[in-house]
Amino acid sequence: MIKLKTYNELENYVSGMVANRQKDIEDIMYLWLTQSRNSDVFSVSDNGKKIINIDKTQSHFKLVKLYNLILKNDYPYKEGDPLVRPEPRSISPKYNAKVLRDFDKKVTQENKRRDSFEEFVSAANKIINELNLNVSISSLKSDFDGDRIFMKNSFQNIFRQYGIELHDKVATNIFGKVKFMNERNFRDTIQLFTKNTAFNYSLRHQFSTTNHLEANGIFSAFFMRAAGLLERRSNQFSFEPRVSQSECDNNPFCEEKKVIRILASAVVCTY
Repeated sequence: MIKLKTYNELENYVSGMVANRQKDIEDIMYLWLTQSRNSDVFSVSDNGKKIINIDKTQSHFKLVKLYNLILKNDYPYKEGDPLVRPEPRSISPKYNAKVLRDFDKKVTQENKRRDSFEEFVSAANKIINELNLNVSISSLKSDFDGDRIFMKNSFQNIFRQYGIELHDKVATNIFGKVKFMNERNFRDTIQLFTKNTAFNYSLRHQFSTTNHLEANGIFSAFFMRAAGLLERRSNQFSFEPRVSQSECDNNPFCEEKKVIRILASAVVCTY
C-alpha cells in the first residue's frame, strides 16, 4: 500500500490515476448513460422519446437546496443580552449624538441578522417537511461536520434512481475528507476530482449557485438540470421549470458531462 505523507502527494497520485484511466472513465460514463435510459426518473414522451420526468426530480433538487441553505448559514444564531440604549454622558452634544447613532446602527444590524436567521430556519424546515425527512437542521449540520453518513446514504439513493451506482468507497471519495499529520484542518476529497475544472471548490460549494443564479457545483448543476431549472445549453437558472422536448433537454447525461466525468473519476480511484 502506498504511503502518502502530504495532501500534495495525494493530489498528484489521484491526478495520475485519473489521467491513466481515461478509457475506464469513458466506459463508466457510457454504462451510466445506458442504465439511465431505463432508470426511475426517465419516462417515455408522447412521441416515444426517453425524457426526464421533472415531477420526480424536483424533490432531488430540494435536497440540494436544503444543503445549500444550511451550509452557507452560520448555525445556530444565539440571542445575546438585550441591547440597552445608552444614556448621554458627555457634555458634548455631538459626541452624545454619535453614541446614539452607533447604538441605533447596532440595533438595526442585530435585527437584520436575527431576521435573516429566522428566514433561513423557516425555509430549511419547510424543505425538511416537504421531503418528510426525520432530521433537523442541527443534525444535518452535525452530520456534515462529522462522518457525513446521512449525506452519503441520501445521495447514493438518489443517484441510484438515475442509474448511477455509487458504492461506499466511491461515496467516500465524493463526500469524504482527509487530514494529514502536518495539517490543522480537514480537506474535502471531492477537490481531488474537481481539479482543473470550474467546480474545484470545497464540498459545501458543490450545492451552491452563483450570485447570477448559475449552478456553481456538481450537485447544483446535475440536479438543477434534471429538475428543469437550467436553461438549455446554459447553467443559467430558469425561473419556470422547463419540460423536456427532446431526449437531451434537462438530461444531465447530455448537458452536464463534466459532472458525470468527475463522478466517474471518483469510481476509478477505488480500483
